[in-house]
Amino acid sequence: MFTKGETHRSRLRRLRAARRRLDADESVIVRERAQGRCESCLRYVGDALHVHHELSGNGRRGRGESALASKKRALCLECHRRQHG
Repeated sequence: MFTKGETHRSRLRRLRAARRRLDADESVIVRERAQGRCESCLRYVGDALHVHHELSGNGRRGRGESALASKKRALCLECHRRQHG
């Protein structure tokens, strides 16, 4: 007996989950790199860091190069607000 294989919906679900997992794992790396300090003003804020994606645009945040730790910064709330104007 033959199996149908993976459906389109389950394939999309699997790919999206992998993309979210990569983005979350890279965000952990960013927070560890910052060691509780804002990477802009260098003020110690502990766990109150926001991860800012340096690459932006419609449909770009958390995808491809934008998901990598090298393209993210850990910022305090004030610096993150300043970045978004």
